[in-house]
Amino acid sequence: MCKAAGTLTVATAQLDPMRRLPETAGAIASFVQKAAAAKADVLLLPEAALTGYDETAIKGATKWQLEAAEQEVRQACATHQIAAIVGEPSRLVNGDYNSALVIGPDGRLVARQHKMQLVPTDLGWSQPGSQVICV
Repeated sequence: MCKAAGTLTVATAQLDPMRRLPETAGAIASFVQKAAAAKADVLLLPEAALTGYDETAIKGATKWQLEAAEQEVRQACATHQIAAIVGEPSRLVNGDYNSALVIGPDGRLVARQHKMQLVPTDLGWSQPGSQVICV
């Protein structure tokens, strides 16, 4: 955890990249609780934290599973009053994206940022984003 100029405390967490849904959402919720107990303002998680970074797991995660896992993390943020930035694949009407969710301390989804510059391992399951999407 780092304190920047005395104004923002950021906690980070790293999950097993081969971990699968739904256990990952519970693990992230646990990290949310620990970060809040440590008085962090925001928890920062890596790319594809929600599913792990295994292409088979990413492609196999259904829209419903991703939404349920996202809701579990959002509820944990609301319960513990902490913001989070969580990497996840997003299954949207216009395609699949490698996204970062910005969740407010009230559990509300603030923004969904789609990765704009994809690396070769992203190309099998996502398309590039073009802008920050505030919700």
